Amino acid sequence: MNFSTTLTRQFVVISLILLLFLGVNTYSDFVFTHSMKGKAAGIDLASQLKSETFELAWIAERLAEKEIVSLSDPERKDLLDDLSNAIGRYDRMLGYLRSGHAELEIKPLTDPEMLQLLETLASEWQDSMKPVLLKISALQSDVPELQRRQLVHNYDDKLYTFGGNVDRLVSLLLLAYEDDIRKFDIFRLYVLGILCAAAVITIMYVRQNIVKPVRSFVHAAREIEKGNFDVRIEVTNRDEIGQFATRFNEMASRLKGAFQEIRDRSENVMALNNASNAIVGFTEELPLYKAICSNARELLDLRMVWLGLLQEGSYDVKPVAHAGFEEGYLSGVTFTWDDSPAGRGPTGASVRLNAPQVIADTATDPFFALWNDAALKRGYRSTLSVPLICARTAVIGVLNFFSDKPGYFTEDKVELCQVYANQSAIAIENLTLLADLDSKVKKRTRELEDAILLAESANRAKSAFLANMSHDLRTPLNAIIGFSEAMSQGIYGEIRQDHKEYLEYIYQSGMKLLKLINEVLDLSKMETGSLELDYCECNTGDMLNNALYIFREKAKKHRIGITVQIAEDARLLTVDENKIKQVFVSLLTDSINATPDSGTILIEASKVRCQLAGIRSNDEAEGAPEMKQIGQGRECIQIAITDSRPGMSGEERLRFFDPYKKFDAALDRKQDNVGLLLSKRYVDQHGGRIWAEGLSAESSEAELPEGNRFIFVLPERP
Repeated sequence: MNFSTTLTRQFVVISLILLLFLGVNTYSDFVFTHSMKGKAAGIDLASQLKSETFELAWIAERLAEKEIVSLSDPERKDLLDDLSNAIGRYDRMLGYLRSGHAELEIKPLTDPEMLQLLETLASEWQDSMKPVLLKISALQSDVPELQRRQLVHNYDDKLYTFGGNVDRLVSLLLLAYEDDIRKFDIFRLYVLGILCAAAVITIMYVRQNIVKPVRSFVHAAREIEKGNFDVRIEVTNRDEIGQFATRFNEMASRLKGAFQEIRDRSENVMALNNASNAIVGFTEELPLYKAICSNARELLDLRMVWLGLLQEGSYDVKPVAHAGFEEGYLSGVTFTWDDSPAGRGPTGASVRLNAPQVIADTATDPFFALWNDAALKRGYRSTLSVPLICARTAVIGVLNFFSDKPGYFTEDKVELCQVYANQSAIAIENLTLLADLDSKVKKRTRELEDAILLAESANRAKSAFLANMSHDLRTPLNAIIGFSEAMSQGIYGEIRQDHKEYLEYIYQSGMKLLKLINEVLDLSKMETGSLELDYCECNTGDMLNNALYIFREKAKKHRIGITVQIAEDARLLTVDENKIKQVFVSLLTDSINATPDSGTILIEASKVRCQLAGIRSNDEAEGAPEMKQIGQGRECIQIAITDSRPGMSGEERLRFFDPYKKFDAALDRKQDNVGLLLSKRYVDQHGGRIWAEGLSAESSEAELPEGNRFIFVLPERP
């Protein structure tokens, strides 16, 4: 059911047909409406005939009366005018019914029965009723009453017959009116039926020529989505849908080819990936070379593959491995990359040009003439040579592919072989680098082992020397300290006052030297791991007071104010009391020596969470190299010693506890920092932290922030 070859024209034809039906229906409604309007006006005129007939009778009755009601001349004149007007209207209405009227849309009567009845009414009006009315209007005032009544009686006799005919005409007009309405309703039903039939035909057409093909497209698209590219749409029309179906089928064919190409490429890439992975991890050269050839042959299903390496000092390409049907081919020919005839083949050309070289047919290519016979005997019909390019030394060799099919090496296969050759070159280079690195690592390992042995030997000798020296020095030093103390106390007799002062100097210097020897000995024990801590529960305030006792006289002499603030929850601490007391003494010694006269020192002790102080437990320190912080519930004691010394740089504070460093040359400080280093080692061995920080974060390069704060944090319990 095709009207044309395009959907547009088909829809235009269908639309025109529907518009035609709609126009016919609209026009018929218009004509029917105006026709019914004219017929209704005719019925109204016919009805008015009867009312006008009775109105004329009433006027005639008034004009005929004389004795009962006496009319004045003006009243009589008005009645005569009304009678004349009524007769004129009556004539016009009969004329309208007989001949029609354009303004009232009344058409002439065509029904024979109604025409005959109308003629009868017109004849009765003209012949009988109108003359009587004219006689009545012409009566003079002296005409007797009886004669007047007789004229009215004659009119009344005609009135009833005439009125019945008028009623009959009205009835006929009404019947015709209703019949026209019924016929028009039937006509509209026919039109509706035709429209329904046209709609059904249109729906069937749309379903057959549009919906069904579209469903075919949907089904075909779903099949293609599932991977079925063989699905096709039957082309039955020559319209746009038919053209679309043709293009869809062509697209499906192209998709099938493209998908197959993608699948082939994916398989090649997967095979290339597997082949590349298979040549990774080799530690020896020959197995690697054989694996490269074997994987390449399996990758492309080739006749033979061989690998050649460039030889130093010559232009020769030496075959080092092959896979496939070789049958003496490599031993019977020579491969070079110079400009000689033997170097103009695909192998030599690929080295010189740093690009793959293809021989599509070994039987006809002139560049393969030297190897033609040997190749054809073994079924080599096409060949490809790809250079092995290394980042360090450019071309290191050639990978040669042989197929038993002429023209086998297409652009895709050349690209695939080139990628594989690059992977092979990387594998060969990595193996060379690995061998060099392994040799260097072994050499460095031997050197480090020798250095470690020397360092351990030197450390043992140093520790033994320090221990022996400490014991050798302490024996005479104890004698000096003991005798000087005894002499100063007068045990060996009375001593002069100035000699007593000298003995006191000897005693103090000996004690200081003994302290330094003990510190060096402790450092030696720490380095050898032989120093053990003697934990006990201590009172923080007592330890501070005992340490401060040593410095009270010096602080008083230099007017240095010392303030101690210890929180109630920070008074008990489980540590090695002697070691922590040494920490107090070392830090206070540095603070008092660095604080100018009239300066201040503030000592504070408080409890903090170990996590906030950045301290970790022993278990975490051993098992968590990333320095995980300890649990939320562990508590630590933090002790801060703040002084008002001159400004120091941040770098100096960071190096406070480095071995054998000293600062503040301007203050002419003679002491070394063995005590500070030992303090750090003691705190570290307790599992704590110690550091120095400034009092102000804002400073310029010219003015360093004044003041310093030593802070060390110790776990409340080990």
